[in-house]
Amino acid sequence: MGLALYFKANTRGNAASQECLFGNIYELLETQQIGDNVYELYLHVSGWPDRIENISLFSPPATFDACGQPLQKALASSPVEYGQEGKIVKWPMRFVVEGGAVKIRYSSDKDGRLAMEDVPVDWKLSSTTQSPPQLTH
Repeated sequence: MGLALYFKANTRGNAASQECLFGNIYELLETQQIGDNVYELYLHVSGWPDRIENISLFSPPATFDACGQPLQKALASSPVEYGQEGKIVKWPMRFVVEGGAVKIRYSSDKDGRLAMEDVPVDWKLSSTTQSPPQLTH
């Protein structure tokens, strides 16, 4: 017989009867308009107690359900990798949005590390882009 654990996080808006589970959080890092397209870059944290962090790109801007989960797929996503498991040896220092991908530049300078919301973003998308880039893995 197994033990199942359920965590009720909250209910929002008109979803009073909907239970929302802990484990997926999206935090908007930056918004950028390029030509007719609006892009949003999010920090996506999933998992409990082991956290997995990704940087996710949305366009058009993300819309969310009552539990805070996006209603569309991200155009691109890149995992945040701090180094060997259990040992942090590198920190994100710059996010680069280019060619339908999100790239993360790292530094091994512990003293120069930045909070995720302070990591600068280089938007290298053309203003002549007719449609948002396609999903890449």
